[in-house]
Amino acid sequence: MSSASGPTQRSRWILLGSLAGSLTILFVAWWSLTGGQPIDPAAAPQPGTAASATGIQPAPTDSARWDRDGKAGDEPPLVASATPSIPAKQLDADREAWLADPPAPAQPDPAQQAFLAARDAAFNDATVALQAALEDRRGALARTCLKGVDSANIFFEASFDEAGKLIETQVADNGTTTAVKDCVAGQPFKLSIPKTGAAVRVRGTLALP
Repeated sequence: MSSASGPTQRSRWILLGSLAGSLTILFVAWWSLTGGQPIDPAAAPQPGTAASATGIQPAPTDSARWDRDGKAGDEPPLVASATPSIPAKQLDADREAWLADPPAPAQPDPAQQAFLAARDAAFNDATVALQAALEDRRGALARTCLKGVDSANIFFEASFDEAGKLIETQVADNGTTTAVKDCVAGQPFKLSIPKTGAAVRVRGTLALP
């Protein structure tokens, strides 16, 4: 029995010695960190306090975390940065006086207004007179110029001077009835309108037959 208990006894002493050595090492490490003073949990620096001690301010919110509660109004406040003021441009004395008492708006020239009104009226009167003259001559022109052609559309343009006198005519078509167009252009055409006071150029359409 004594021979069997000897190795067992030695193993126990070795285990106890290892445990005692480990506890000794832990005690020495604790002593060096705390300076021999017991650690007070309440006196331990909190994360925010530790950061403040190093000059780092903690962020009010964690931008990497998503606000799952969905409540409005709990977002971090936004601080608007002040924009630098731009000094107003200084105006000279003449400009300031003009702004303080601007001149009256320019009035239209009565003579110019009368001329424009007369020209518009002349244009309307000449257009009506030309179209009426073409309609009056439509039958005679169809008998004279519409030879071998079923129909034709002739475009007639006339220019009148300030006295209402016809000074120029031009005839055109769509390019398919050239012979009819040339015939109409060769026929005598006379027309006068009342005195307009302005030169005008108007257009009419002659549909044959």
